[in-house]
Amino acid sequence: MKKLIPYLFYLGALLTLVGIALQVTRWEYAPYLVTIGATLQALAQLNLPYTGSNKNIKRLVRQQFLATILLIAAGGSMLYFHNNEWILLVCIAAFLYFYSSFRIPYEERKDENK
Repeated sequence: MKKLIPYLFYLGALLTLVGIALQVTRWEYAPYLVTIGATLQALAQLNLPYTGSNKNIKRLVRQQFLATILLIAAGGSMLYFHNNEWILLVCIAAFLYFYSSFRIPYEERKDENK
């Protein structure tokens, strides 16, 4: 089961990306792809928690989970509001993912050097 979890995350990320790209074209099922993809990402993150003691990495992992929750909310926004509110949620989530994707390896290298 542990070997499938990264693939679950990748599948969720792919569904989210495709859903966001198709939302631009106003395809009626795009919000469902975003919501399902973000939910798969959340499930993957819940099943692979950070078990180390570094407080900075714990904070960054929580930020990644917050970004996933924002993506789920963006899918809900696409479903119920039908305007462009979802763009703000996706931009914030993308920034959080981008920031943490650079900071987590940096913090891990810093821990190894100690």
